[in-house]
Amino acid sequence: MLVLLIIALLVVLYFSSWSSQSHHASSKGREQIIGADGEREALDTLLKLEEPGRILTNLYLPTKSGSTTEVDLVWICRQGIFVLEVKHFSGWIFASERNQYWTQVLKGGHKSRFYNPIWQNKAHIAALRALLYPTYMGKYFNVVVFSDHCTLKDVTYHSDRTMVVQQEMLADYLCMMVDSLPSIISEQRIEEIASRLARYKDASSNTLHEHIRSIEYRYKGH
Repeated sequence: MLVLLIIALLVVLYFSSWSSQSHHASSKGREQIIGADGEREALDTLLKLEEPGRILTNLYLPTKSGSTTEVDLVWICRQGIFVLEVKHFSGWIFASERNQYWTQVLKGGHKSRFYNPIWQNKAHIAALRALLYPTYMGKYFNVVVFSDHCTLKDVTYHSDRTMVVQQEMLADYLCMMVDSLPSIISEQRIEEIASRLARYKDASSNTLHEHIRSIEYRYKGH
């Protein structure tokens, strides 16, 4: 009888573990789909702009630490390089640039933390700056784009050339910057920069695996 109880317990534990892993995989897949939707909306906005330039998506750039960092969107135009970090979130967002983690509050009061996307994008810009030196030594713009499904309830930041904006206002912000800033990059130089970065678009399966592991280690709000 004791043997049967032990076997039954092992079976229950096995299926509980399998269910948990399956749910975790399903949740991660859903997060990736939602994230892709947000990036697609931001990309559509960039494609509709009449300003000449080049757009690159999902770049896997090497860092000084030997890992990689993924850049959602890069827009290279005559006024500089705009680096976009896209967050397809819902709920209320509370944040300060000074804090390592920001807070998302969903219906029912459920709270979750996520790594400061301004800091995250600063790391992207540092990687770009290192790769493009001395080809390009001009200005970079740190743009964090939230979906229209959330409310930026209390978000503060202070750094120059930094913007936290929702999707519906992205086009207006970019057009305003283009209209107010001088041209500093020739069209020929734009092509040179884009060509240099294009090699980082296609990541190997090993690079992707290591990148995901580094994200889980660095950016989860534990």
